[in-house]
Amino acid sequence: MIVAAHHAQTLAYTHHPALHPSHDPPATLRFDYANPQHTVDQLRALQVCITGIIAGSELGVELADQLSELLGLPGNGTALTDARREKFLMGETLREYSKRLSEATGQPPIRSVKQHRTEFFDAEDTQRFLQDFFSSSASEQRMIVKPARSSGSDDVYLCTSPEEVKEKMNFILGRPNKLGIMNTCVLLQEYLEGDEYVVDTVSKDGVHKLAGCWRYLKGEANGAKFVYHGMVIVDGASETGRQVFEYTKHVLDALNIRNGCGHAEVMLSPTKGPCLVEIGARLHGGEGIFINVARRCVGYSQVEAAAAFLGTDREFETLPQVWKLKPGCFGAAIDLISYREGVLAGLSKEAVIEAMQMPAFISFNCMPKVGDSIMKTVDCFTTVGSISIALTPSRILGPDSEEASTASAAAREGIMRTIQQIRDIERRLFVLEGDDAAHDPKKCIPSVTAISLDEVRSYRASNNDGARYCDRESEPELKLADCSRPLHPTSVQSE
Repeated sequence: MIVAAHHAQTLAYTHHPALHPSHDPPATLRFDYANPQHTVDQLRALQVCITGIIAGSELGVELADQLSELLGLPGNGTALTDARREKFLMGETLREYSKRLSEATGQPPIRSVKQHRTEFFDAEDTQRFLQDFFSSSASEQRMIVKPARSSGSDDVYLCTSPEEVKEKMNFILGRPNKLGIMNTCVLLQEYLEGDEYVVDTVSKDGVHKLAGCWRYLKGEANGAKFVYHGMVIVDGASETGRQVFEYTKHVLDALNIRNGCGHAEVMLSPTKGPCLVEIGARLHGGEGIFINVARRCVGYSQVEAAAAFLGTDREFETLPQVWKLKPGCFGAAIDLISYREGVLAGLSKEAVIEAMQMPAFISFNCMPKVGDSIMKTVDCFTTVGSISIALTPSRILGPDSEEASTASAAAREGIMRTIQQIRDIERRLFVLEGDDAAHDPKKCIPSVTAISLDEVRSYRASNNDGARYCDRESEPELKLADCSRPLHPTSVQSE
């Protein structure tokens, strides 16, 4: 049995394999902070073998640490729990680890972000940090201001002067963030240049294995500078994949993440190398939109890797050390951005069919349901949905063949073109109350399950321009595209 800590107080327990094979909801219970032993007794009363504790979300990290320690199961202990949750402590713990490692080995220090944590703009140490920072070279005069304990680009601001820093601090402090935690202090950090990568790992007794690698697509939207546009898959065997993974292994060691999952965000500068943005001792979240892309392009995702950690030693040992793309494969998980506000009346039937007939289409996930209010997207909490896409060859290709290289380049090009098509579709996808198409059943549908395969095939036949970069493995997975139910990792169907 596996116990997943999804929240600061809530536990879900379910059976192997692949974490949750059926679509029945797992049983839950509440952790008794006043009497932790009571919760331990409840779990032991189930009279089953509990194989492990995993954190199902960022809010479950502290609970997973505490419960695994109480149950005597492989875990990461509680000594560094705060450092695994609080961004400033995280960075300082990595800095101290880097110093010790450099002194012991003579190697250059591992890069960590310049930062300062404060509750007051006028504090003496804060003013000293600001003066030193903004009097440095011009290339470094960009500062990130954000809550010390949040996630998902929530209240993250780019500032170029002390006056801007003060303005954003006043806005952040004293407000609850999107995780429901009151912002009592802010984090001031240097702006990290480069591409940002997701490095997903699974560890057992300090042995780390790469279980996912992605490059974020972030940009401006609705006046916000750091909006998630999606992510594209990265070959763990590539030079970039190896570089960010080797760096992340040091981060895992510094924070004593020896068992379970890791979800790191690493900025890779072409001149300064990798630097940690943050890491979570948990599974990759994102409503599980990455899972089927990984399964198509690699053969397994972090979910299956987590199941290997929770299984026998042999299962973990047979897990590949390198998360390697299959020849000729490429994919992406694209976040959908709302540029309007209002009440959702439904989805544009034409836009949904257009998305489903794309050769790379895997699945569609709509976050709000009909009747919900939607906001303009400014962070991951206001993302309105996602589309998962992947291109794969029609037959197995040799890894080092010229044909595989050509197919891989074609798949990459096809995915990037598909992303541009999705960017166009998303502006027509959501129908709001007051729109001409609202409540017109010929134009507006309550969910994509209202679309039949015959309609998708018909649209594809009438709009076929021959641009099939690779053959699809299957028809669109309509069962995943339910507008009334968000897609969670435990509800993703195997292929």
